[in-house]
Amino acid sequence: MTVRTLQRTSLPGQVIAQVQDLIRRGEWPVGTKLPPETQLARDMGVGHSTVREALRAMAHFGMLETRPGSGTFVRADSDLAASLSRRISADALKGLEARNSLERDAARLATLRRTDDDLAALREHLHAQHAAYDDGDADRYAEADVEFHRALVAAAHNSVLDELYAGLTVVLRRTIGSAVAELQHEHSHLHASHVDLVDAVERRDATAADRAVGEHLALAEDLFRRS
Repeated sequence: MTVRTLQRTSLPGQVIAQVQDLIRRGEWPVGTKLPPETQLARDMGVGHSTVREALRAMAHFGMLETRPGSGTFVRADSDLAASLSRRISADALKGLEARNSLERDAARLATLRRTDDDLAALREHLHAQHAAYDDGDADRYAEADVEFHRALVAAAHNSVLDELYAGLTVVLRRTIGSAVAELQHEHSHLHASHVDLVDAVERRDATAADRAVGEHLALAEDLFRRS
């Protein structure tokens, strides 16, 4: 076996490491728009081309997303989430199927492990989603929906499941974002399935929780197919 001499970290590599660190520490959460490349280059003390090369690499492996005319946004906060994001972009329906399986397991575990704080968080996000719908705020509605489902998974108190599910949030956002036109007709059914789910988790009824998740995700998948 031949061992090669290690090379010093390249400047683009150092930029990537620093951007990843900022994302993982929550300085730039998922959805955040990054500062302009010229500002990043100035702040980091490197050339504009170095920053551009680093950001392109991060966009290629799925941690960032470049939107022409809008800028560069954080798409994932871990290597796992970035990998899942790439796979889901290629086949969103398979992502929805994976979400269905994970969320059903999370719901069953939540009926066993949930705390009063977990229930309060679920009801808070449910209320926020309903209020956003009443206000006609589609972006706020989508965000509240994502947070509701993440709170459900958090209530399972399984860190591995939580990390896997975090990588699927791109599916949730795309499903709601692309189906906004249909929400006027389906909101009452979606909201009712959410209420049924929270009630089932509260009374620790695993069968009812599984059923509520299945009904809700069947509606969500139908909306996605129609959008």
